[in-house]
Amino acid sequence: MSKYNRVEIINKGIELMRQHGYHGTGVQHILHACGIPKGSFYNFFESKQDFTLQAIEKYGLDNLKAVEDLKANANLTAVDKVARFFSDLERFYRSKNYELTCLMSLLSLELAGEDELIAEKIEAKFNDIKKVLTQIIKEGQSSGEIRRDFRAARISDFLITSFNGALITMKYERSSRAIKEFQMMCLPFLAIDI
Repeated sequence: MSKYNRVEIINKGIELMRQHGYHGTGVQHILHACGIPKGSFYNFFESKQDFTLQAIEKYGLDNLKAVEDLKANANLTAVDKVARFFSDLERFYRSKNYELTCLMSLLSLELAGEDELIAEKIEAKFNDIKKVLTQIIKEGQSSGEIRRDFRAARISDFLITSFNGALITMKYERSSRAIKEFQMMCLPFLAIDI
C-alpha cells in the first residue's frame, strides 16, 4: 500500500473497525495493516476521532451510492429495489463469513453515547440512506406495490432499524439467520413477495 494514500488507509481502517469495533481497533492496528509509519497517518487525520469521522463519511457515501444505483435502475420495480438492497447486503456479509458488520451500526453501539460528533455523523449518513429508500417506497406506494397505510418515511425507518438489529445478531451468531428472519418478516409486511 502506498503510504500516502488516504483512501486506502480509510478503507483498511473501515475493514478493521467493522471486524473489531472502535475500541478493538487502535491507530497502531491501522498503521500495521497499511504498512505505514505513524507520521503518515497523522498527515491525513488529526486524531482517531477525525479518522473515524472520515471513515463514516466514506462508508456512508458508499452505501448511499448503492441505494441510489438501485433507485435509478429502471429494470426493477420498487418492491424489487427494496428487496435487492437488503439481499445484496446479506450476500456481502455471507461472503465475509459474518465477521464484518455495518460500520455505522457498530460505532453507534460503541460510541454514540460517548461522542456527539460521531453520533451526529452516523445519524446524518443513515438519514441520507433512509431518504433514498423512502423515495423508492413512495414509488412503490404510487404504483400500488407497497402498502399505503404507513408513511413511506416511517416504513424506511422501520426497515433500516430492523435490519440493523438483524446485523447485530448476525455478528454474534456468525450466521445469516437473523437477516433471513428480517427478510421473511419485514419485507412481506410491505406486501413484497420475496
